Amino acid sequence: MMQDNEPLTIFVAMPGTEQSRGGQSIPWPDPEAIERHFFQRIALKLKHDLQREVILHIERYEHLASVIHDSLFPEPWQLPVYIADLTGNNANVYLELGIRWALKERVTVLVSQTITDVKFDAAYAHVIPYSNDPILLEQAIDSVLKTIKEGLANGKHIDSPVILPKDTIIEAEIKAYQNKIELLEEKIKALTQGKKFLDSAKSAREPEERMLLYQSAIQANPTLMEAYLPLAQEQRKQGYYPNALVTLKQAIALFPTNAEFYREQGVTYNKKGQFEEAIQAFRAAVSLDDKDDEAWSNLGGLLRTIGTKSLSYNWNALREARDSYQKALKANDRNTYAQGNLARLDIMLSKVDPERFSLAIEEFEILEALCRLDLKRDPQNYWRWFDRADSYLLSGKVDEGYRLYAKAIELVPLEYRKSELSIVMSPLTNFLLLDVFLDDSVKVAVQKVVETLELLISGQIAQAKFPSGITSTKERFVDSRRTELWLG
Repeated sequence: MMQDNEPLTIFVAMPGTEQSRGGQSIPWPDPEAIERHFFQRIALKLKHDLQREVILHIERYEHLASVIHDSLFPEPWQLPVYIADLTGNNANVYLELGIRWALKERVTVLVSQTITDVKFDAAYAHVIPYSNDPILLEQAIDSVLKTIKEGLANGKHIDSPVILPKDTIIEAEIKAYQNKIELLEEKIKALTQGKKFLDSAKSAREPEERMLLYQSAIQANPTLMEAYLPLAQEQRKQGYYPNALVTLKQAIALFPTNAEFYREQGVTYNKKGQFEEAIQAFRAAVSLDDKDDEAWSNLGGLLRTIGTKSLSYNWNALREARDSYQKALKANDRNTYAQGNLARLDIMLSKVDPERFSLAIEEFEILEALCRLDLKRDPQNYWRWFDRADSYLLSGKVDEGYRLYAKAIELVPLEYRKSELSIVMSPLTNFLLLDVFLDDSVKVAVQKVVETLELLISGQIAQAKFPSGITSTKERFVDSRRTELWLG
């Protein structure tokens, strides 16, 4: 037994370099500074408090898997006081700690900068946190001193979980399982609460309420993937583009292989006018899922925008846009958005390739049939009403086109009107600039629709009013073309 006047040896096992910590980011990575400001101060204070000589020996391990080498103390696990620094989960430190617990009842002190990362059975032991924060460092020094002094003073104290009496071991195991159960219960609670918010958001009528509920769902359960996309879409529809991009960045960080998040990111960047970023996002989406017809369609829409940015028009971009719409239709031949824009692009391309105009008319006929089927299932879908309106208006059935435009506009929620009607107006404006019409009455009708949309967007009028009773020579052309197609 050691006499009170004999020197007290404290052995410290710690990782020696940042590399030896498994490449993790350690808050305080300088082992020399830790030795000087933490362990040496413990030894000095202990010497003062106990009024006896204190010998501090620090063993640093430079490699994770090296064999424990001989030191000045060949049996450090038998020394009176042993401190194991578990920061970075160094393998040698754990190995020597295991030997210490197996052979020595006391005094073993565990410290770590990152106690939440402590592994194995050491996770259930008392670990004293420390850092280079002056206040926390002082608290850690005081805790280590108290643990050492109490352990030395109490000859019956056992801090080794290996040597503990059987009933104490069982109690520790029960406690560990209870902790695990509590943690699982918390996770289940978060999952349940997040799902409740998500379900409430889906049924909420007000856009602001939906956004708050989606945000609450994510706060309750950050892994609830289903909440991110509708939240970002809601933020984007209401013009909160930076918020939507933040939401999508979080979603992509958690679910990097989900093509939908990249697709929505592309839509939002497009809305902000950041076209290069939008193209990258859409290409990422189709690389993850080449059958994502919406991503192909949106990529086509962006290339169409780029192709029509200047009055000179980028015909190569417009052709590439048409190819994207065709890929969307290959993935889903019922995609009315792709079908409609394929037809609109062929009207525009007829400026440099005239035979495309008749092809566009045939494509509009397919579009009209698809829209009729979609509207039977979802009569409130204003995009299908706009597509159907274009299929009539641009084919020469001006009166019916007017009527369908009025119907579509009526269905657009007021809070979305500015952004949605701007999208509708864009290709019609391009048709007027290119002057691709075969019939003047159709040109006049498109001008009237554009003027009406501009007034609605600016808030100068609340309802759309169109003239009626217009005849069109182009309509007669379309009817004769249908007869040719019917007769073969």
